[in-house]
Amino acid sequence: AQAATQVATIGHALGAANEATATATQAVLPAAADEVSASVAQLFSRFGQDYQAAAGQAAAYQQQFVQHLTAAANSYAAA
Repeated sequence: AQAATQVATIGHALGAANEATATATQAVLPAAADEVSASVAQLFSRFGQDYQAAAGQAAAYQQQFVQHLTAAANSYAAA
């Protein structure tokens, strides 16, 4: 159970960090008013969006992992 709690704590910390940076990473502003700056900003915004999508999938996996760790700990304790 302690391992599951530690993994959950790590997941919460990563989730908070992802939430704190979500806006900044998904809506990168162009450095200047030219086409190249706009294109680069758009590219980085897409990378940020892709990262946030992957982080969401990782968070879901992490939650399932915590559930399985908790279930395993409970089964072991009951045995």
